[in-house]
Amino acid sequence: MIWQFGLLLLLALGGMSFAYLRQDAERVLRLVAHSCRRAGLQWLDQSVQLQGLSLRWRSGPLLRRDYRFAYSGDGQGRHYGYVRLEGPELLWLFIETDQGAVYLEGQ
Repeated sequence: MIWQFGLLLLLALGGMSFAYLRQDAERVLRLVAHSCRRAGLQWLDQSVQLQGLSLRWRSGPLLRRDYRFAYSGDGQGRHYGYVRLEGPELLWLFIETDQGAVYLEGQ
């Protein structure tokens, strides 16, 4: 009986985590699309990939998520940009272009 409760709790937490990460990914998609447009870059694949998850402590536990995305300045090369979220906050977004780096901190 107890193992059934534990399994049910684990499934519920897994479902909530998936929904939370999906919501984050959608937010990152909008942010990356906007940033690439502003920088005059072509966002390749129109997707982001979760690269890492870690737990941080800042007045309580926070989940840190790192995302990667591909872009091109000329349609030929493939470069990667990175986004880091911690809890509900954007920590930074990084894109490097021929004109220099685009680095946004928290928004």
